[in-house]
Amino acid sequence: MNKCPINKEGVYDVSVIIATYNCRDYIEKSVKSALHQESCNVEVIIVDDCSTDDTHKILSSIDDARIKYIKLNANQGASNARNIAIEHSTKEWVAILDADDWFDTIRLKTLIDFALDTSSDIVSDDQILSNKKEKIGLRSDSALSLKTLSGPTGVSFKNLLEYPEIGIAQPIFKRNILNTLPYVYNEKIIYGEDYDLLLRLSSSGHKFSILSTAYYYVLIRQGSLVSDRVKLYKGILSLYTSLINNEDIICNQEYYTIIKKKYDLS
Repeated sequence: MNKCPINKEGVYDVSVIIATYNCRDYIEKSVKSALHQESCNVEVIIVDDCSTDDTHKILSSIDDARIKYIKLNANQGASNARNIAIEHSTKEWVAILDADDWFDTIRLKTLIDFALDTSSDIVSDDQILSNKKEKIGLRSDSALSLKTLSGPTGVSFKNLLEYPEIGIAQPIFKRNILNTLPYVYNEKIIYGEDYDLLLRLSSSGHKFSILSTAYYYVLIRQGSLVSDRVKLYKGILSLYTSLINNEDIICNQEYYTIIKKKYDLS
């Protein structure tokens, strides 16, 4: 088994990537959840996509040398911000965290343990949906594939085509697989960039597995992309339209048929 190196303290080395834009009311909780991970040596890389609120002031109040803060001079979107953060990251594993979400304290250790046990390159989990006051459900309540496709076998490229809702997962990646790509997040895609990345990695043979337990908290709030299903599915439809013209897809009748039937594309 190709296990990730463990440092002298017996913990995993993880870069937590946060792209933020005007999330002053949520960013502190998000960052502190990344800093307080058990059995992990973390760095938290925050790229501020030209926020107009006082995000910088909030972050300046968190005195921790493990934080790297980069403020952009122009707003260029989440994909660009994440790519910059990844370029500045140094650890063996890369975890994605949205600026208004947060981790359970054992999330990173639990998922990396799972990755090593299953020889996976990419791992994720279910998600706990929450408003500002209480838990309101699990992501798998509506995205059943997060349960049905969980486990050590992994999620195939075919599974990803059949169940695009898996693309809303927030994965942890082995750094070395990201280094094989010409780019990590596609900056031309506004909605569905996470799904696009999973498709490209899976099509290259990298194993993606899902743990059925939920350790990632999603804040459902008005105006957030995750609460706007129309925008999300428009993004996925745009990706499917591009896939239908991809030579590798066209040459594989099974994949081609899945896409055609899923969205009735012509």
